[in-house]
Amino acid sequence: MLFDKTITFYEQVLRLPPAHSLIVGLETLELNCYWELDPNYELRLESDAAYVEQFRAIFTEAVHCRLRSAFPIGTMLSGGLDSSSITCTATQLLEQSHPKGGGSKLPTFTAVFNEITASDEQDYIQAVIAQGQIESHVIQGDQLSPWTEIQQVLSQQDEPLFACNLHLTRALYKVAQAKQVRVILDGFDGDMAVSHGVGYLRELARAGHWLKLAQEMQGFALSFNYAFPQLYWSYLYRYGLRPILKRTKLLKVLPKIQKIKQNSFGTKTKTRAEASPPWSLPLQPTFTEEIHLRERYQQLYQARFGPSQCQRQEHYQDVTSGLIS
Repeated sequence: MLFDKTITFYEQVLRLPPAHSLIVGLETLELNCYWELDPNYELRLESDAAYVEQFRAIFTEAVHCRLRSAFPIGTMLSGGLDSSSITCTATQLLEQSHPKGGGSKLPTFTAVFNEITASDEQDYIQAVIAQGQIESHVIQGDQLSPWTEIQQVLSQQDEPLFACNLHLTRALYKVAQAKQVRVILDGFDGDMAVSHGVGYLRELARAGHWLKLAQEMQGFALSFNYAFPQLYWSYLYRYGLRPILKRTKLLKVLPKIQKIKQNSFGTKTKTRAEASPPWSLPLQPTFTEEIHLRERYQQLYQARFGPSQCQRQEHYQDVTSGLIS
């Protein structure tokens, strides 16, 4: 459901795919795609600094285009890189449009967590606000329940919720509405738009570039709080040792050794093929068989993580998936 662009929870009811128009006649339906992302387009520049400047130019233009409105504009401000970058850029652009002053401040909308401090990013939020020309509006996020207005939300969504923090967004929208703000800029899933580049690690491992993989993975492990030795070993085994063992037929011996070990301790562990996939736990077995869910899941997995996939293809699938687009 999260990757399909047309499916819904309702039989014979489909979504209009993104970037498509639909013309309905008395006896005809005409579906047309008016824009699509080109996965093969590549911009090659002379240096890292040049890429930074080009990204900044594209990003600034993207924010600038969305500041054109007949109604008051505001931004979400969580303290993260995405919403902070949008807010700072929007503030700078608004100041440039009023070089002699007189421009109104940019309203920002923030949820803070004074009690759940692990989720609180007020230091980063204040760093953005300190730049000036910002009118900050704050709610206490840890005082709100995810079950707030849940029945109303479900009736509006017409399907189970994917976003567990939707109650925070709705609360901030109500504040924005009270402030007469009708256009909101948000950094939702900006990390997916830019990409974490995890697929590049798989590319390096498949190509056998183990030293380069170690260098890249050290930075990744540090940023995302992974244990580097265990992470590196998992890639080394999966993409380096396992193919060798498979070619030499040694891989067939390992399950037998594992079986002997299990019998020695009187335990039995399901293999990966036998284990129930996580999505099957809340579903009736007859339902999963009826809609061929296992086969569809395997097809999706192969399309997403198959041996032919590179980081560019993974990124393209992410930003064009039904969840995002």
